[in-house]
Amino acid sequence: MGNLSVTVRLNGVQVDDRVVRVDRLTRLGEAEDAAVAFPGADLKVVRVGARLNVRGRSLEEGDEARISLGPVEVHLEHTVTARLPSEWSNVVDPRFVATLLVVVAGAAYHDASLSWWQEQGGSAGPVGERLARLLRGPSEGVGPRRAASLQSTELPTAGLPALELFAVDGPRHSPDDRPGGIGWSRWYRSAVPADSARVLAALDRLAADEADPVARRIIANAAYNHDNYDQAIDHYSWIVQRWPSDRDALLRLAQAWQRTGRHRAEITAYRQILRMEPQSVPALAGLAVAHARMNQLDACAHALEELVAVAPDSPTTALAQAKVDALQGRDDEALDHLERALAGRAGLSAEAQVDLRRDLALDPAFAAARADRRLLSLLHRQLGAAAPRPVRR
Repeated sequence: MGNLSVTVRLNGVQVDDRVVRVDRLTRLGEAEDAAVAFPGADLKVVRVGARLNVRGRSLEEGDEARISLGPVEVHLEHTVTARLPSEWSNVVDPRFVATLLVVVAGAAYHDASLSWWQEQGGSAGPVGERLARLLRGPSEGVGPRRAASLQSTELPTAGLPALELFAVDGPRHSPDDRPGGIGWSRWYRSAVPADSARVLAALDRLAADEADPVARRIIANAAYNHDNYDQAIDHYSWIVQRWPSDRDALLRLAQAWQRTGRHRAEITAYRQILRMEPQSVPALAGLAVAHARMNQLDACAHALEELVAVAPDSPTTALAQAKVDALQGRDDEALDHLERALAGRAGLSAEAQVDLRRDLALDPAFAAARADRRLLSLLHRQLGAAAPRPVRR
């Protein structure tokens, strides 16, 4: 029998994400004994055989429910019990799974860093110090026995998808702020949600249970949010190796591969998603751009045509078109599509809006645009006072 996944968002920002066990009755919300606390309601979740009943709805495994409580939105999902590979073997490409198995079995422990704390000027207090200790790699001044302990008990990792199997095809996405210029990195980082307490709680959970996929997902997401893409790859790979049909983890793994310049790996993940969901807008958009980065123009055009056919007015489509135009030197068209993407940004999730800022600040595709005053003018038109500003010396 599955458990209950509970995700809580406040004004669109995720504030809690956990899986709770429901044996007979579990309470959520305002009750003192609530398994997940949030204001606005006292929800009772009752197990009836293999189903979970909540607010008059009966949720079978895989069923979801969304409950809006003013600024609070609660997403409930009756998680699916792990199944044998034969149930999804016709959907998931076995070659993709085999590659991940080889990668996980053969890769070495990754020296994960907390670069985001360093960027913010230090350890950021006790929470930051503990995070730095837990995420420190074996080479950080500890002996072999302590390194083994860190690897096996405090932060188990699955190893990185390989440099051998997934070679670097392009530049890594990193800040390129010019002296005296616009503070692109500071601008986009100001939109990244603070998540240190949730990450710390996830690390505690992972120390207690190294097979906790929710904790790994939280850590992976936080690592990606703070530009530690290798750490994100590490944990999303662990999830995908065990649940190859997890489209969300596959997409996030592809996005992290994109940020490290591993575009062949990125393409394999998008194709895997499209086998399961042929009209996935994020996968089609990512595939088109990845092919453009590899200078595979026919494949890029084909993916872009499919994307436009599926979602002609989506800001995700406009952003993909802007990247393709920028990569092919069509600066005017790139700016036109960027304006469309920004104008429609309200149709994106809060997380996707942060990623849009990350693209504008870090993506090598927009390196020329960042030096073009027209992009800054465009952002001022669309964002007003929230647009990036010159760095003060």
